[in-house]
Amino acid sequence: MEANVPRVDTPVPDIQRTAILDSVTIVTYFICVTLVSLMLEPYTMPGLTSRTRAQGASVVTTLPAEVTRRLGIEAGQELDWIEDGMGGFRVVRRSEPLAEAMAIHEELMAEYDSAFRALAK
Repeated sequence: MEANVPRVDTPVPDIQRTAILDSVTIVTYFICVTLVSLMLEPYTMPGLTSRTRAQGASVVTTLPAEVTRRLGIEAGQELDWIEDGMGGFRVVRRSEPLAEAMAIHEELMAEYDSAFRALAK
């Protein structure tokens, strides 16, 4: 008769344990994502757009005020456009250390171009 009574220390089958852990993991993930997004809310910027226009032989655009404020850009300041390798660019304020680093980078890329191309195959 005692054989029909489940023991208290009987382990939970692996399938049930996995389902419970998966549910806890998913809920924990969503809680973390929500908390991080709430913490970053004051620091995130909505999508910004600007329009280009022709000016002589060049195409120019304006920088939104929020971008200039956050990057500390002033009128007349030089900017560096750094290609990100994914079809876009990163725009940063020009600085001498960055200019020196970029010059060294360009020299190395030119010097070892064939080696880099062989490694990329």
